[in-house]
Amino acid sequence: MDDTAFLFELSRVENKLMGYAMSLTQYCEDDAQELFQATIVRAYTKKGLFTPGTRFDLWIGRIMKNVYLNERITAQRNTTFDKEFSHTYSHHFIDCCLEFSEVCALINCLPHDISLPLRMYADGYKYHEIADTLDIPMSSVKNRIRAARIHLRRLLDE
Repeated sequence: MDDTAFLFELSRVENKLMGYAMSLTQYCEDDAQELFQATIVRAYTKKGLFTPGTRFDLWIGRIMKNVYLNERITAQRNTTFDKEFSHTYSHHFIDCCLEFSEVCALINCLPHDISLPLRMYADGYKYHEIADTLDIPMSSVKNRIRAARIHLRRLLDE
């Protein structure tokens, strides 16, 4: 698909696509506009993958849904970790005046099979990268990180 055909097809479905963005973002206009723009960028970069003769509106709608889900998952993962970390540990850090080195020592007290995924996650690795590196299923990575957090919570409560 060339640029002219892409822009023509986009102009035909623009209103429908914006309505879909509004429904996905629960009618938050700013979020819908950001989602709409991110979808256009993604679709433009992937326009060579569009199969002529198929429905452009369904193709770009699927791209929008994927962009929305990816952003939501990423935001949820970051928010969940930050909220859980701050809720669970912030009062302990203030009350106990724990130093960073003391927290690292606590993490090192955890069993190696659960402390390693937690340290890797804290270093910025994504779940699938940890799973690939450790050669374990992604569900095991998530379970081990959760177990490490629970163990840390118990250690901090002592």
